Amino acid sequence: MIPLDAINLYLPGAEEELRRAVRVAEKDTGLKITCLVVHAFFWFAADMAEEMNIPWVAYWSAGTCSLAAHFYTDLIRQKTGMSFPNIKVFIEQQHLI
Repeated sequence: MIPLDAINLYLPGAEEELRRAVRVAEKDTGLKITCLVVHAFFWFAADMAEEMNIPWVAYWSAGTCSLAAHFYTDLIRQKTGMSFPNIKVFIEQQHLI
């Protein structure tokens, strides 16, 4: 299984699972959630926070190289034709890092 396949298996249920966890937490504690602090990978938390009329604080736990890879994904795919055989060499040659 390639990594993208694994992500595509995981993500469809992630949003509903987060919604369920928020409902359970509110029910179990008797408290209302007043802010969502959620990893930026789970972008759908922004929509949840807006629906709940509360702030969303996104954080990024991975290193800066990982963030840069996400930031430059479109450029990398465009320049490489979506093939990543020697991506480190390519990035170094383009002076992206």
